[in-house]
Amino acid sequence: MKEGKAHITVEMLIYIVIFVIAAALRLSNLGVTPLTDSESEYALSAASFTNYSSDFWNDGERTTPLSPVYLIFTAPIFSMFGSSEVSARIIPAIAGIALVMAPLLLRKRLGSSVALVLAFLFAISPSLVTTSRTAGGDSLSLAGFVFGLSLLLMVEKGELASPWTKWAGIAFGLALASGPFVYHGLFSLVCGGLILLIFRYRSGMNDFPDAWKEFRSILMFALGSMVFFAAGFGFSITNISGLAEAVGSWLSGWGGPVEIPALTALAMLPLYEPLVLILGLVGLVLAWTQKDEFRLVTSSWVIGGLIGMLIYPSRGGADLVWVIIPLSPLAAQFIVKLADQITQRVDWQEFLGLTFLLLVLFAFFYFQIAAFSSGLGPAFDEMNRNLRLWLAIGVLLLGGAVLIVFGLGWNWSIPRDSLGIAGCLVLIILNISALWRLNFAPTISHAQELWRPKVSTYSMRLMVETLEAMSQSYMRRPDTLEVSVHGEIPPAMAWALRDFPKIGKSLEMGEVAAPVVIASEEEGLPPLLAEYTGQGLNIQERWGWEGFLPPDPITWWIQRTAPIVDETWVLLIRADIASLGEIGSSEFDAP
Repeated sequence: MKEGKAHITVEMLIYIVIFVIAAALRLSNLGVTPLTDSESEYALSAASFTNYSSDFWNDGERTTPLSPVYLIFTAPIFSMFGSSEVSARIIPAIAGIALVMAPLLLRKRLGSSVALVLAFLFAISPSLVTTSRTAGGDSLSLAGFVFGLSLLLMVEKGELASPWTKWAGIAFGLALASGPFVYHGLFSLVCGGLILLIFRYRSGMNDFPDAWKEFRSILMFALGSMVFFAAGFGFSITNISGLAEAVGSWLSGWGGPVEIPALTALAMLPLYEPLVLILGLVGLVLAWTQKDEFRLVTSSWVIGGLIGMLIYPSRGGADLVWVIIPLSPLAAQFIVKLADQITQRVDWQEFLGLTFLLLVLFAFFYFQIAAFSSGLGPAFDEMNRNLRLWLAIGVLLLGGAVLIVFGLGWNWSIPRDSLGIAGCLVLIILNISALWRLNFAPTISHAQELWRPKVSTYSMRLMVETLEAMSQSYMRRPDTLEVSVHGEIPPAMAWALRDFPKIGKSLEMGEVAAPVVIASEEEGLPPLLAEYTGQGLNIQERWGWEGFLPPDPITWWIQRTAPIVDETWVLLIRADIASLGEIGSSEFDAP
């Protein structure tokens, strides 16, 4: 065998598998749902710099970008491949895939096993996957931020002149130029830093480093690269104003409307991230008992992330990641420690038997909860479904009793490790279920997820497909019918109508009958000068319940059913155009 020949190790193969999993989860069916209002604002800003600008958004003129980095990467994609949901989301998805590989930089700091598990947790995290599949600058901000921290952790103490610090500054600059989301992460980190300083002071650890002197060069690189990225690598100086726009957007969020209550955001952690949350909290407890410096810093960031998420009024589902990112290393360390304990066991028969029994009990518990959510009671009392809950509670008590019996009969290491491995398997199943519901379930276009207070439905595409069919029949082109919108147009509709021309001012004044009129049902129909035919379309939905959770949380958890409020718009097409398009039925006919 020749010396120097490259070898593919088992670790490399596992990283490749994790990379493939991360790519599949972030790229599969990327354009399956219409853009939401918040996604559309970013996409419309990028499209305004191309030939795909929407006449229904700022009259087709260029807008100040909230995320200059998203703009400089997405606008060329629009120009080369056309504007679509996939084109609008592909850059955040690529950034999310790159983020999964960030733990490779931490192999020396955390250990190869912990870094490998951390990459796997990043790959299957529901909040990270969903953020990566969302158009905008959030995923780019997160990737730049995490890579910057990872590069800093590679630097040994006293070696801040290392080239890695310069690359860390560049990564932070990319994050700062990616939009307002990064400022929430910085705020969470500052809160965590204050908590750590207070703890160190109360513990008598008063040897605080001169942070400004040590990190001044990193800050200079971060600010310089931020301006460089915001200016489109020097080709679009005017986009630097987007930096101020992002800061203003984040600051205005402190006085903005509350879409997701604080308790709802808190409830999303166990509902969407059960794996990292439970195992990470165990690691957090160990951090404060063992007083490990790295764990103390990480756990302080976790607390800071919670504080930032709960006190920021304009919070969103993506804010969970500022808690999940610091929790993940703690969870990875616990998983590696548990795996080491299991590999050293000799009493495999008792261990596997108890583990299998705990998994069976959990399956029975889940079936009882599922039956309860369906309104089914036990066979001996089918009219009383509450008995299902009592059976489920009984299963939990039985599981606890079995663990105690095993501990007293053999040794406590058996129930400890069996509960650990069974719990990990159950949490992974719940984690994958939450990921699938957020990104791939048939209900993802409905406002029944806590993550999305308001969504665009598939009827938005039905509206566009109808207009294209009418335009093709009447004008021999699918995008030439002039459209008049009556009412305040939401960004998602402006994005959906980007290929159609906006009707001229003379037609808005009622001098000529518009070919197509789209009107908000709440504001009523405008005066019409001709006969129209069409229908009402539920193009958007939002939460329809009061309180921080749906009225029946258990049923929601199993079936994702909750009250919603429809936002209906009326699509009216002039009768002479509609007859050529052969619309078969009409719900609205106006003289």
